[in-house]
Order: sequence, then C-alpha cells, then structure tokens
Amino acid sequence: MKKKHRYFRRGLTLLEMVIACTIFVIMTFGVSSVLSSNQRLWNAMYNRTYSDEATSAHLAKKMFDACIRKSSKKELKIDTNSKWVESYYYADETSTQIDRYVRFFYLEGALFVEHGLANPKESLNVHILCDNVTNCLFKQSGRSVHMLLTYQIGNQTQTIGTSAEMHND
Repeated sequence: MKKKHRYFRRGLTLLEMVIACTIFVIMTFGVSSVLSSNQRLWNAMYNRTYSDEATSAHLAKKMFDACIRKSSKKELKIDTNSKWVESYYYADETSTQIDRYVRFFYLEGALFVEHGLANPKESLNVHILCDNVTNCLFKQSGRSVHMLLTYQIGNQTQTIGTSAEMHND
C-alpha cells in the first residue's frame, strides 16, 4: 500500500500577494492625501498668523493698549467718523500737568501714530504702525477706548480688536 504524503503549503499565492499589495497602495494613498491636506492647512494658518501684516497689527494693538492705559481720563478726542483718536498723558511721574499727546489715525491704507507736546501743540514724531489696513475705527465707552483694525493678508481680510481703559486722572 502506498503512503499518501500530505503537503502543507507554506507562503502566499500570487493572488494573495496582489490583493495585499493593492490594499497597501490604497491605504498609503489615503494616508498621504490626508497628510498633504493637513500640511497645506497648517502652512496657510502659519502664514496668516506670522505674516508681516499680522505681526504689525498685533504690535499696533499693543502700542494702542499701552498708550491709552497711561492716558488721562480728563481729555480724549475722537473723530466724528471714528478714523482717529487723540489722548493726552503725563510725560513722566514728576509732571504736574498733562503735557503730551498721542494720536492714532487711519489714512490711505495705513494706521499711524503721532506723539507730541500738548501745550503748545507740536508734533514730535509720526510712525506707520500697520500697512495694508482696509479700515480702522475708534470709539469710547465710559473710560474705555476701543480700536477695531481690519487689514489684508493677500486676498484674506483679518480683523483685530482691542479695548483699553484710561487709568490716570
């Protein structure tokens, strides 16, 4: 009587290998498309946050806050069209009267700041704080002064707002 040999197959058939490779390719394509999309979104958000326009807008916000906080509550002027604000402050701690002013104004696509002497009124310097500005509005609410700055980054419009309270008498 002849003995039957049982052969156990080891390894993969060609069909199984083709199916496994196809599944691997589909999964790799899916993962790479998700990673690519996330990278594009991250780059867009990074550019929007750290662009020159965004950086100068945040610096303008900080300067506005600092200047308004040291201003006197006694005198504040705001344009009827809300395009500029002018506040007065003490030059230093030894001053007995308000002797300086700061003026923030929007003009031709830029936000400017002007510092000067209050009496007699004399401008000491004027600086551009932020370019690519599409609009800037100022308003007062009690002892607080608000600034709403809208600027362009490429084809996108961003808005930054701030509010500061005048602390000096």
